[in-house]
Order: sequence, then structure tokens, then C-alpha cells
Amino acid sequence: MLASRVIALSCIVLFIFSASARASDEDLDFIDASVLVPGETGYGLTVLYGDSVIRFPVTFVGRLENAMVTQDMILIRLVGEPFDKSGIIQGMSGSPIYFRGKLLGALAYGWQFAKDPIAGVTPIKLMVRLLAEQAADTRMPMADHPPRGMRSLAAPLSVAGLSPDRKGEAWRRVESLGYLAAAGGRASGRARLQPGSAIGVRLVDGDLSLTAIGTVTYVRDSGVIAFGHPFLNRGLSRMPMTGARIETILPAADISFKMGSASEDVGAILRDAQPGISGSLGEAPAMIPMSVAIDAPWGSNRYSFRICRDDAITNVLFDIAWASAAEAGAYTAGPAGAEVSVSLVVGGREVTLKDKGVVERSILDMMPTVPLRILYDNPFMRIHPDSVAIHISFNDDRRSHEIVSMKPLVAAAEPGEIVPVDLVFRSYDAGRWIHRVMVAVPAGFPEGLLTLTAGGGRGLGRTDLPEPVNMDLLLDRLESYEPSNMLVLYGLGDGGRNLEVEGGILPALPPSLRKIQSGLDRASTGFTQTETMDATVFGRANAQIMIRRK
Repeated sequence: MLASRVIALSCIVLFIFSASARASDEDLDFIDASVLVPGETGYGLTVLYGDSVIRFPVTFVGRLENAMVTQDMILIRLVGEPFDKSGIIQGMSGSPIYFRGKLLGALAYGWQFAKDPIAGVTPIKLMVRLLAEQAADTRMPMADHPPRGMRSLAAPLSVAGLSPDRKGEAWRRVESLGYLAAAGGRASGRARLQPGSAIGVRLVDGDLSLTAIGTVTYVRDSGVIAFGHPFLNRGLSRMPMTGARIETILPAADISFKMGSASEDVGAILRDAQPGISGSLGEAPAMIPMSVAIDAPWGSNRYSFRICRDDAITNVLFDIAWASAAEAGAYTAGPAGAEVSVSLVVGGREVTLKDKGVVERSILDMMPTVPLRILYDNPFMRIHPDSVAIHISFNDDRRSHEIVSMKPLVAAAEPGEIVPVDLVFRSYDAGRWIHRVMVAVPAGFPEGLLTLTAGGGRGLGRTDLPEPVNMDLLLDRLESYEPSNMLVLYGLGDGGRNLEVEGGILPALPPSLRKIQSGLDRASTGFTQTETMDATVFGRANAQIMIRRK
């Protein structure tokens, strides 16, 4: 027993000495701005073309003490071409800066419309802490604002798989992420990352590729530090790390940027905070497979994507992937008939929602990713789907059935009785016609006035279901989706409240969707009856019957 304790203590002591030795070695490799003098020369490393790391000269300007919370801002000037014409370049963030042969930090900030290539540097002694914190449940202070006029050199988003004309809904959704997005490509091969190498954070892969590109600052064993500023500022992160190839530099009046292509995964990004991002070389984290199948009169198309796992951004990435498939595989303007199926696998459970209807303006009016938004907005637990599959079939069937009126064929009925009700419809191609529905009054329905309401499928906005109180019940609610081609009759007694809400996948996101999480009033004296029709049902009609016992 004593021997085992001695061994354990010796291991702890050995670890402490090893950590101290490593910190001491790093101190020898690093330099602090306080010992530098203005005008002193140094150099930086980055990639301007291909994957070759080049050295560029810099001079020390000075430092702004406590320019941000717990952080000084070190100022340098880049010297010579191409910076005398291009200025600071987005995509250089993370470029290591050296003075006296030692690492000072990462080039990370610049000024828009600046006449001189002045840059801000994040000190390496702040950045290196990220490696120790990768496995810890900790979060550094949220990103502070740099001094006025200065901004972080946001990693440009390399976009492959969208039209280079930057038109369309998919591009609009990409730009809504808030990053400088530029057309890019895909590069083969597995990069060997070193200080100055181009590095990527992969958001989407497959038939669409979205990768944020920056520069490696420091590599220690399998640990990698980059950017010198936050990416999404998530604290702990888990996104694929890639290499990248720089295709060219695009000069711009406000701030120039690199155009690049992501290469194969090389590891995982694990930390994302004020001083930068860090990760580990090796296995990349799993992404969420998403498939989109589009069948149209002129042919069929299949698209495949992989989406990164992030609590805040993943649902937006699903929207972008869907929009890119829709624009590539079908016409996006004008009316059309559509049948939609959305299948999610969540914790091994498959949930499928189906709809049928007509889009009047564009297929992008459809929102097959609505269930994913609900999943990510749930108040019960953090969760990602195991997989997502969307299947859409387009046709020329633009029929729709509008409910004009409703008339019960009896004035009074008993609980448990079957009541014939005639519905008058007006259809796209058939004028007015009558459809008879046999309404079953529940045996236990109370005496009094029964109000019948007929309408189309309510999507997810159902008030006859209990409020979800856990994830299983939320998935049950998703499975209860009522498609647009469903005829819904619901009855309310004298004490009931009619709070029905329309909306769903077709044609657009309902504004009251969040009621699913917040809870809905449930009528204690209500019942529902449904029937699947051959076309979209819309409109609403009411009628009343007296319920009395003999």
C-alpha cells in the first residue's frame, strides 16, 4: 500500500517537473513585447500561394496596454510586397511573428481602409494557455472589442459548390453568418501543419464545402494554435481541423483577403476563445450526414453533405445545405406541386414528417429544416441528430381545395352518435363540390353546444396535444405533424377554447412555432378527426350542433 502511494506521488512530482520544464523551454522560445524597442525588425510566416510558407519582414511599432480585457495589443508594421499594395490580408490571422528569433505572437487584427499595413498581434503567452484548457470545462472571457477602428482579421470562408455569381438564397444564407465569404475549391492530400501553414475549420463538407481559413501560429507535439482571435468564441469546441491551399490574394479597398481551398481533415478544433483557436492533430470529430433527394419531371438529383456539430450554428448550416441543393436540383421560381418527406434519426429513434402542397413563388418557400430548428431550440437537453434525410418530389399538380362552408345534416345529436356533415369545397380545377364527412361524437362528450371547425392540416401548431415536458414527448410532437393535404375537423364544447394554429413545412415557417416549447392550452372538451385528401386543403368553416342525452 505504501509502495503504491510512493509510486503515485512520484508520478505527480514527475508531472509537475515535466510541466515546469516544458514551461521553461517555452519561455526560452517566446519573447515579450516589453523588451522590444520601436523600429526593431523581425519577421512573420504565412502562405500567400499554394502551401509554401514564406517569410515576410516586420517592424515593431509599440503596444497598447490593456487594450482589451486582460490583453495588451502589440502593434507591428508589415514591410514590402505585397503588403505595401494589399495592406493586411484576411486569412493571415494566426501568422506567427518573431523578434530576435523568438515567437512574439499571432498577427490577428487590422484596420479597414488603412494606408499603412499596421497590424495587431495577440501575445503567444496568452494563446499557449489554450492547449492546456482544451480538455477542461472552462471558458475564457467572451471576445472583447478591439480598439476603435481595429477589427479582427476574420477568417475568410472558403465556399465551394455554389455559383460564383454570389446570387441566390444559398449565398444569402452563407453571408448571414457574418463572415467574408469567397468562392473557393477543394484540395486533395493531407497537409502537414507547421507555423505559417494555412489551416481550416470545416463547417460543411460534401456537395457543398464551407471552411474558414486562417494561419497556424504554433505547433507543440500534436497541439496546434491558430488565428490569434476567436472564431465562434464557443469556449470548448469540436469541429474538424483541415489543411488548406491558398489560390490567390484578392486586393480590396477596405481589406484584402486570401482565396483558398480546404484539403483533408487533419484533426479537431477543441478550444475557441479570445486569444485564438487550438486543437489536436489526429482523428477529426464526426459530422452529421445529411442527404437531399430531389425528383422533378425532368429527372432526379441526389446530394450529400456532412455538417459540423455546434449548438448555435449547425441548424443554420442545415438551412444553407438545403438551399444549395434546392437551387442546384430544381427550378426555384414559380408555382409547383410538391411532396416532402423529412426523416431525422435522434438518439437512434427515427422521426419522419411528410407534407404535400403547392408552393406559389419558389420551392425555397418550403422549410424542410423546420424540425431541426425545433430540435436545436428545445429546452430539455443539448442534442444533435444522428442523420437527416430530405426527399422532395415536384410535379405539375397545383390543385388545392378551399373550404367554403360546412353544414351538419342534423341539428342535435347524442354523445357517441355519428353525425353526417357536408363540406362545400372550391377547387382549382373542379369548381364547387360537396364532400360528406361522418363525424364521431365521443361517447363521453358533455351536453351542450358543440362547435365544429374544419380546416387544413395544422403542421406542428396543434393545441389538442399536451405540452412536451421532455425530449421523447417533443419527438412525439414532431411525429404528430399534420400535412397540408389533411382535412382536420375538431370539436369543442362550451368550455373549450379554439386556439388552432396553421403552418408547417409547406409553404413557410409558421411564426408561432415556439409555442411547441412554451406549451399550448388544451381544450378539456375537445376532439379531433382527420382525413387525408388528394390536394392541399385551406380555408376554414364552422358549424354548431346541440349535444343532449335522451
